[in-house]
Parts: sequence; structure tokens; C-alpha cells
Amino acid sequence: PLLTQTWFLWSQFSPTSSPKRFDLNIMPVWQKGITGQGVVVTIIDDGTFDLRGAHGLSHDPMPLRDADNGHGTRCAGEVAMEANNSFCGVGIAFNARIGGIRLLDGTVTDSMEATALSYNNHFIDIYTCCWGPKDDGMEMAGPGPLSEKALRLGAQKGRDGKGNIFVWASGNGGMVGDHCGADGYVNSIYSVAIGALMHTGLPAFFGEACPAVMAVTLTGVTASNLDNGCVTHFTGTSSAAPIAAGVFALVLEANPDLTWRDIQHLITKTAQIPNPMEPGWSMNAAGYHIHDRYGFGLLDAGLMVQQALYFKSVPPQRNCSQEVTLDPVRILSPQGSVIVAVHSDGCGGTDKAINTLEHVQVRASITSVCRGDLSVALVTPSGTRSQLLGTRRNDASPAGLKNWTLMTVQFWGEDPYGTWTLEVSPLVQSPNHHSNITPPYSSPVPSFSPSTSSF
Repeated sequence: PLLTQTWFLWSQFSPTSSPKRFDLNIMPVWQKGITGQGVVVTIIDDGTFDLRGAHGLSHDPMPLRDADNGHGTRCAGEVAMEANNSFCGVGIAFNARIGGIRLLDGTVTDSMEATALSYNNHFIDIYTCCWGPKDDGMEMAGPGPLSEKALRLGAQKGRDGKGNIFVWASGNGGMVGDHCGADGYVNSIYSVAIGALMHTGLPAFFGEACPAVMAVTLTGVTASNLDNGCVTHFTGTSSAAPIAAGVFALVLEANPDLTWRDIQHLITKTAQIPNPMEPGWSMNAAGYHIHDRYGFGLLDAGLMVQQALYFKSVPPQRNCSQEVTLDPVRILSPQGSVIVAVHSDGCGGTDKAINTLEHVQVRASITSVCRGDLSVALVTPSGTRSQLLGTRRNDASPAGLKNWTLMTVQFWGEDPYGTWTLEVSPLVQSPNHHSNITPPYSSPVPSFSPSTSSF
């Protein structure tokens, strides 16, 4: 009955909408008969209720029915609300199998996260995670060692070796100046970080910027709720990430042989620029349009599925790393930045040799009396600049960065050979700022593919 409010799937469902509403171009996919059949999507959250297939994938057989615990149900509804049942709306991949793992109703440990992220990973195709550090602009946290291992093994061995797809919400701390470079889950190369876009094509006011964001979907959407309820304005990056999971479910039905990296390559090739006039768009040296808030752009389900049908999998991943120790320690003052130049040959002459970039990570240790004053940027040999960490006005922690991993996807497709430049800058308005970069400083820890794929 609420089909006219599912504009985010196909704007013509709401023909009277003005101004133009952006959508995910779902209808051409459904017209091909692709509806998520045979794909398993699991929501790691506070549990799900009244959803087909939720039983058997939930860790908690007797979850509490709390009005505050409807978040997971709303996320699941976006993916797989049943079609043609005269209730609420319809899920993007309405024939996908949907399940829930109850994690967030209480204290969460690294072991619990790892168990959830690896649960039944031979059977589950896509995990959707709409949680992370507090969106207060003060906290800096990420996966512990067990969770990191679960993500890595999921990508390497899940789905019979093709790799699980981990979809992650990029965070809702934009109003308080948060930056998702401070979110270690978003900065994992194994997660697909998704931001939120308003129906006007502008980034959501609550969204966080960082170069780990791969794409955006839409927010303020229709979803199922507890006790046979329905919501028509589900907002936050928590509403955007499950939409991406639904799109990926359609893509995996179209081509079940796609790997986790194939999905990311398809995003870079098919995402659309919704608002080219929005400040911040640039093009990297490989010809990809990039933005700290949009990533590569708005997901286009029709185009992504079309290319997935004939997609040739990318070559095996190669990892090239280089460690640089600064001696003596470099001191950062309010008068200027610390600039570190590092030459890379892309591990040429070894079995790790590469010529095109995918993810680039920098693992850095920086002492600081005020962590929120720190700004970290990386520049490729081709001149593309990526803001790995932005200043955060609420973060007054003296902890600095200790072996913290920052990640960017904005160098996708570029050649790693040449001189890289790392820039660490202070907040100019902070005259008492005093920081130093302490050894060891490792740069970068990138993952590369050995050749550029053509589609």
C-alpha cells in the first residue's frame, strides 16, 4: 500500500514528487526477474522480528520485545520486505533470504563481534553492520584482533572462497564534526562503507566524510517495524547501508561467482554522480570521480547488475607494504605541517609486484596533547590527495594515534610507483598544539591488483 512512498527504489513510484527525487534504478533489475533469489543477507544488529528466514540465523532464541530494539527489523525490511502482501512497502531484494544476529543489546566484546562476523560464513553472502564507535566526535575505535581476523577470513574464505560482503554504515556524526577516519570498521579494506544521500541529491547533514566511503544510497525511506508496524522516514546511514546490501543481493543473484573485490570494482565502475555541482568532487589519475562524502557516487542497481552479468573477475589480490622509520622524531608545530616523502616501487621484482591500486592504508603513530587537532593527508605520485583524517573539534583526547590504520579508496586504479607524500597538519587555531610523529611509522599497507581489469 505504500508503494508510492518507495521513491528511493524508482522515482516514478512517486510521479507527483517535486523537485526530482533520486533513486536506485531498481525497476530494470526487477523487470529482468532478478529479485535476490538464492542470496542470504544477515543483519548484525539488535535482532529482527517477523521476517521470513530470520529464525535459524539469530543467536538469541528469546530476544526482548523492546520498542527501542526495532533498528535491526527496519534494516532487514529495507532489504527483503515481502512483495505483494498488502503491507508496508517492498524490499529491494524481496526474494532474498534474510536473517538477524542479535549483538547490540548489551555489552559487546571483541569475541562477540568476531563470532557474529564469522557466523555461518559459508552460507551467508552479505553481512550488514550499522554500528561502530559513538558518533560524538570524540571516540576513536575499531575492530579488535579477533574481529579483524574474522573480517579477513570472511573475505578470504567465506562464500566458498569468493568472500563475504561486509556492508558498513559510515556514521552519523557529521553534525558534531566527526570524521569516519576515526572509525576502524569503516577503514577496513574488507568492508564496503556506505554514506547517506537525501532525495535532493545532497549529502545528508548527519553524514561523516572520509576517503574510505565507497558509495552512497538514500535515506528517509520506508521500512518495516516492530509489531507489524511500518515506518516511512527511516533515516541515518543505518538506513543507507541496508539499501546497499539489497542492491548487492540483486548483483549476486545476477552473477553468484563474483568475489568480494569484484563487488567493489563494480561499484567504482557504475556509481553515478548525483550532484556534480556539489563542492568536493575531483578526478583521480586513473579517471575515477571521487568525493569524501559520496565516495564514487550513488549506487545504480540497473547498471551494476547489467555489468555484473558479464563481469570477468579481477586477478587475485596482492599486498605490498613498506615501513618507514623516522629518525629523529619529527615535531609538529602550529607554524606548519610535517611532510614525509616515501618512494615506492610497488614491490617490483617480487611476487607482490603491482601496477594498479585498490585500497591504500597508512598505519601511523602520532603523539599529541589534543588528538582532534590532527589532520592527516596522503598524496600519490600522480598528485591525487586524500584526506585520511580530518580535525574533530570535540576530540580533546591526549592519546594521539597509536598504530592507527587509516584507509582510502580514492587512489583506485592509479600506479603506485613513485614518491608518496604524507602530510600531518595541526589545527591552526590551536596555538598550544604540540605533536610529534613517533617511529615506527609504516606507510603504506596497500592492497593492489596486478593489472587493470576491463569490462
